Formats: sequence, C-alpha cells, structure tokens
Amino acid sequence: MTIKKQFAITTLLCLLFASLGIFTSAQSGSVGIGTTSPNSSALLDLTATDKGLLLTRISLTSTGTWGLTGTSVAGMTVYNTNAAITSSSSTNSLSAGAYPTTVNKIGLYTWDGYGWVAQNSTAEVMKIPVPNYPPGASSNGAGGSTAGGITTLPLNAPSFNTISGAAVTPATGAVTLPAGIYRISTSLSVAISNPGTNYKYLQLMVTTTPNGQGDVHGLYVQPTTMTGVPGYINGNSIIRIGAAGGTVYFNVFVNNLGVGDTWVVATASPQSNFTIERIH
Repeated sequence: MTIKKQFAITTLLCLLFASLGIFTSAQSGSVGIGTTSPNSSALLDLTATDKGLLLTRISLTSTGTWGLTGTSVAGMTVYNTNAAITSSSSTNSLSAGAYPTTVNKIGLYTWDGYGWVAQNSTAEVMKIPVPNYPPGASSNGAGGSTAGGITTLPLNAPSFNTISGAAVTPATGAVTLPAGIYRISTSLSVAISNPGTNYKYLQLMVTTTPNGQGDVHGLYVQPTTMTGVPGYINGNSIIRIGAAGGTVYFNVFVNNLGVGDTWVVATASPQSNFTIERIH
C-alpha cells in the first residue's frame, strides 16, 4: 500500500471517528469520547454533561464463581443483576477469607483474581451492650491475679445487628461471626473498689476462647486516690475470621486486687458496649 493510500485511509478513519465523537491524541495515545483533547493520563476519557458509563450487566451466581466467558482476570468489573447471588469463601490464603455480597446483593463487583469483591456494600455492623457485671474477679490477696482473674464478660443481646450470619449468646459471652475481616471497637466503663496502696489495672482482651489469652484491646489503671471512680477502656482491633467462621469473646484480666476488692462494669451513660464492623 502506498503512502498516499495509507494517508487517505487514515484521514477517512479520523473523519469517521470524529463524526462519532471519538478523538485520539497522537502524543499520549489517549482516546477521548466527547472531547477533542483527552486527558493524557487516561487511556480512555469519557466526557459528557448528560450521559454516564453503562457497564455490562451480568447475573452472577456466587462471589466465588467467575461466571463469564474466557479466563478469569483480576480487575474485571461488572454490574450484578442477580439478587440471589451468594457469598463465597476465598481460595486464597492471603485474602480476607470470604467474599460477602452487598446487603441488597445487586450492584458493582470487581474480580480480584480469586473472587468478586462488592464495590458498593453497605456497612455491616453489630452493637453489643455490656450488662452491669457483678463483682467476680478473684485475687490471691498478694497483689497478683489468680487464673480466676481472667474473666469472660457476659453480654446483652445486640442493640442492632446487620452482619449476616452473626449471633451473640449473652449467657456465655460468645460472639459467632462468619468468615471475614472485622474491626472491633469498645467503650467499657469500669470501677474498682478499695485501691489501697497498690495500683489496680484491668486489661481488656479479644480472644477466640473463653477465659483465654488474646490481643490486648485496652488498659485501665485505677489510681490510689480514686476509690470506686469509674474509668474507661477504649480500644480498636482488627481480626480475621477464617473460612469456617469462628467465635470471639471479650475477656478482662484483673491484676493487683487485694482481698475484698471488687470491680464492676458500669452501664450508666455512656453505656458500655462493643461494636463489631465487617470490613471485608
């Protein structure tokens, strides 16, 4: 093909693209639709004041199933139209462990190489009030806690719960969670009696077993000059629950109690509570 013919074809293509509102930038290789000067940082620049981008609408069956033609590829984004789509566990040990759907199931999902990640998910949150806990921590009377100093807090029924598959057993303090990544926040009001000569402190822990050791979630120290005055434990933790789901507990480790000392969780305003938010 001669240079003259190539130029003629190129000219015709440019005119055709222009008639369709499609323009290219020779300098950046960018393509613009609705603009004659596409942004040089964009491969495709869509410009309009009364039109949007309409993605492909796909009926996905599960967040763990590719469901499209061809080989799966990370970065693929679709708009799911199937309100019955189900959540799936991850096959990647380095991922969050689960691929939850959006609350209403329908919406944008992006394939990350192992599953469909919901892009417009409404927050799933559980708020658990803590009941007024009667004195129960024991001491050896010599300034150090016995094993009984690690105490699992009983819980009230959740004030609200939008985490699908989550449940609370108030009597045992067990919080059952489906697979995923969670942010746990606390606001715990605590008072300790008879400070005496020793400082008293409580450590709040999030554990996977009752009366067990775990991540320190917060610390409260009772000064000797503040007998019975409430103090506060505030903390945040990120935990991962594996594909099979799991249970967590809130435990308090009490140290330096003397004989006859007691501690109590206060429910007066601000009310003691735990908040669990599913972030993936």
